[in-house]
Amino acid sequence: MTDTLTALTDIAFKGLLFLSIAGCVATFFIGLSLIARPGPILRASERMNQWFARHQPMKPLQKTIKIERYVYRRHRYFGALVLSGAAFTLYSLLYRYNERNVVEAYTRYFNRTVVEWVVQSAAAALALGTVCAALIGLIMLIRPSLLKGIEAWSNRQYHTPNPAKLLYRYRVHGRFDHFATSHPHLAGLIISLASLYVLLNFAFFL
Repeated sequence: MTDTLTALTDIAFKGLLFLSIAGCVATFFIGLSLIARPGPILRASERMNQWFARHQPMKPLQKTIKIERYVYRRHRYFGALVLSGAAFTLYSLLYRYNERNVVEAYTRYFNRTVVEWVVQSAAAALALGTVCAALIGLIMLIRPSLLKGIEAWSNRQYHTPNPAKLLYRYRVHGRFDHFATSHPHLAGLIISLASLYVLLNFAFFL
C-alpha cells in the first residue's frame, strides 16, 4: 500500500513538473514569435479572446432532481447500504490505516509538521463523517421519518449568478493584451525573459 501510494505521488509530482516545464517552453517560444513575427500570434490572440456565456452550459446543473420518494420506498435497502459503507470505512480507519506510512510518503516533498497536521485532520474529519453517515444509515434503516426535518432544511436552492458576479463582475481585463498589441516586441521580450527565468529555476530545482 505504501509503495503504491509513493509511486502514485511520484507520478503525479513528475507529471505536474513536466506540464509546468512544457508550458514554460511554449511560452518562451511565443515570446520569441512576438519578437520576430508578432502578426500570427496577435491574430490568434484575437480569435481566442471571445466571451462565452455560462448560463446555457450551467442549465442542466441547475435542474432540481427529486429522489425522496424513491429513497423512502426503499429505505431499508439504502439504510443498509449506507450503514455497510460506513462500517467498512470505520474498519479501514481502525485496522488498516497506517498514519506513519502516509506521513512518510509525503514528507519527501513537504514539511513534516504540515504533513502530519493535514493527515491527522483528514483522518479525524473522515472518522467524524463516517460516524454521522452510520447514524444516518441506521435511522434510514429503522425510522426514516426522523430525517424529514434535516431533509427539509437541506433541500434549498441557491442562486448562483449573484455570487458569481462578485468574482469577475462581467468585466474583461485586457491591459496586457492592449500592451502586447501596441508594443509586441517589448511584450515578447518580457514573456521570453520571464519564461527563461522560470525554466532556469526548474533546472536548479531538478
